[in-house]
Amino acid sequence: MLTGSGLCRTVRFEIRAELGSIVYCYCESCRKVQGTAFVANAPVTEEDFVVTSGAEFIAEYESSPGK
Repeated sequence: MLTGSGLCRTVRFEIRAELGSIVYCYCESCRKVQGTAFVANAPVTEEDFVVTSGAEFIAEYESSPGK
């Protein structure tokens, strides 16, 4: 199990499974959101990603369909 938090440290989460393959993305959306040349991503299923605190502070943004 992995644990983590958002930058504000208010939102905390657990990942309760192995991560999928880690990939680097360099699309325009990823570059803009990170302010860098690329971003590292690893897929995880919704069932295995559990918000443990601060869920009320989460907002959604769909950068591209299904993302």
